[in-house]
Amino acid sequence: MINKFKQWLLGDQQQADELVISVEQAICVLMIEVMMSDLETDERERERVFELLHQQYKVEKDELQTLYFDALEIKQNSHDVYRFTKRIREQFDEQQRYEMIVALWHIAYSDGVIDPHEDFIIRKINDLLHLHHSHFVKAKQQAKPIED
Repeated sequence: MINKFKQWLLGDQQQADELVISVEQAICVLMIEVMMSDLETDERERERVFELLHQQYKVEKDELQTLYFDALEIKQNSHDVYRFTKRIREQFDEQQRYEMIVALWHIAYSDGVIDPHEDFIIRKINDLLHLHHSHFVKAKQQAKPIED
């Protein structure tokens, strides 16, 4: 009985590990994670996600909706962000990972309010991307809108 239970658990884990996601999907999942972390989905945040995916990560405009909804489904079926940050760490150098943290801050700032949950999830992603705290602080300052 215990062996069957172990096999069932390991089988599900192996299936999850075999599910390969693209770097673009991983980036989009993390963007959605930040966008939804304050429990309020603001249209400005969603538009900013699309804008950043297109401009910074060169996702074609006709692919944005598909990528977004695929990433949303992946996020809803995931219990943490580790595998997404791992995928990005494998593909991106330190500068590219830093630029991604800047992009996440742009999303957080886009509704005009930095929620403590947004701060927390970006800090967590920063750590999982093996970036220094100084990257976190610098990215937050870089993304901060200039006040009139």
